[in-house]
Amino acid sequence: MQTTFEKQQNAETAHNAGLNCAQSVLKQFVDPNKLEEMLKISSGFGGGMKIGSVCGALSGGIMALGLKLASTDPALKKLIDEPVKELIGRFAETMGHTDCLTIIGYNVNIPEQRELPACKEIMKEKCKLAIATAVQIVDEILAAKAAE
Repeated sequence: MQTTFEKQQNAETAHNAGLNCAQSVLKQFVDPNKLEEMLKISSGFGGGMKIGSVCGALSGGIMALGLKLASTDPALKKLIDEPVKELIGRFAETMGHTDCLTIIGYNVNIPEQRELPACKEIMKEKCKLAIATAVQIVDEILAAKAAE
């Protein structure tokens, strides 16, 4: 079993290789046999759902929690509520916000802005932190749930 640090490193490597933030986080929690499908599902969540909205790393974390903790039974749909709220709250506390546009300060979906040197440096720093933060919080929530 991988440590949180190893998952964070693997997520950073995946992001550096071209996966978006959501894919990079979700990949750390997916059964390898389902990886291709999960990467497809999460492909539209990078760049704040392509509009600078909810950070892709946070979206990937929410998907990971759903994958590991949610139920398909409608009577049990509330199982995921508190873990997701905890993730969002802790992520916002660390990152200062939940939206990609606010975290980065640029709309990375506009090519002219994405190519600005300042934007590239901020993305390198902020995306790395967002990915590491989401992986850590998800891992901690899952460990706490396993210990219950």
